[in-house]
Amino acid sequence: MGRQQWGKTAVGVMVAAAVMVTSGCGGEAEAKKPAASASPSVTATAPTLEESVRHYQDDMRDLNVQGCPADCGKELSEVYNNALSLRKSMNDSEAAPGTFTEAYRLIDELQQGYIVGADMSEEAGRPLVLGPARELNTWLNEHPVE
Repeated sequence: MGRQQWGKTAVGVMVAAAVMVTSGCGGEAEAKKPAASASPSVTATAPTLEESVRHYQDDMRDLNVQGCPADCGKELSEVYNNALSLRKSMNDSEAAPGTFTEAYRLIDELQQGYIVGADMSEEAGRPLVLGPARELNTWLNEHPVE
């Protein structure tokens, strides 16, 4: 009797899972969704190029003033993420082609250093990120965005 009950329960769970998966995969279920409510929703907008530059430079200024603590993985991750945001803002800008070529090269170098030196708690990996990060900061100071 216990075996039959277990089998029925297992079949029931599998059928329920199959129904949830197929109804949640789009298709007719997505097409029949009611229209969004009339109330406005808050949508996150991507930062402007000026905001991205400011965030990046603020992080670099903090690192220069406070230095890198014994485990500065969090700080370097912040610089890395802001560099990626900066690249996206540059891509989205209406600047002339070639305007950001050097900045892109430095961001690529910073990204590669971040990937290779994944354990930023080790001092050996820090220059792989900090070197190009500082060069990018210098480039941004020499080429202000408007």
